[in-house]
Amino acid sequence: QAQRGLRQGHRYLAEKKYDLAMQEIKRAVAGNPKDPLGHLLLGVAQYWSGAVDESIASYQAALALDPGNAQGHLLLGISHAWQGDASAAEAEFHRAVELDPARADAQMNLGSIRETFGDYPGALERFRLAVDLEKRNPLYRFQLGSLYRKLGRDADALEQFREAVKIESSYEDAMLEMGCAQERL
Repeated sequence: QAQRGLRQGHRYLAEKKYDLAMQEIKRAVAGNPKDPLGHLLLGVAQYWSGAVDESIASYQAALALDPGNAQGHLLLGISHAWQGDASAAEAEFHRAVELDPARADAQMNLGSIRETFGDYPGALERFRLAVDLEKRNPLYRFQLGSLYRKLGRDADALEQFREAVKIESSYEDAMLEMGCAQERL
């Protein structure tokens, strides 16, 4: 029953029916409290429902059961970042990267935190790693291009924005930044 509830809750998450997902997954977690996946999915539903404090508690419960789960650390870091706790977010993103260095999303999030702290070389390294790991992800290209723009490297920024638009032709932010970089050049 708990597994069926998790599957249904996951479907609700995919449909962006977060309140229904939260109800279904809470029942599944109550039925099988030792399943770390249930706690992770509950945290996701809570986060998207606006209950970020609760999501942190759910992610921590999942990590207590499975401390080596890179996804759990990444999600916990995202919730901490949403709350404005950059130091806690950074620690969780670092842990996710230590556990799974091939996760482009963890590299990108760690880069975003480094940029928040004004560590542009560190951010640049992480954004480049994310792009190297997932060359076809337009968001990673956009993030790298945005940092290049901030650093005054318009030609490099333009290249990344062009790649982002090639990958996702309706990426309006990338198109706008691409136009601005072309104008500056």
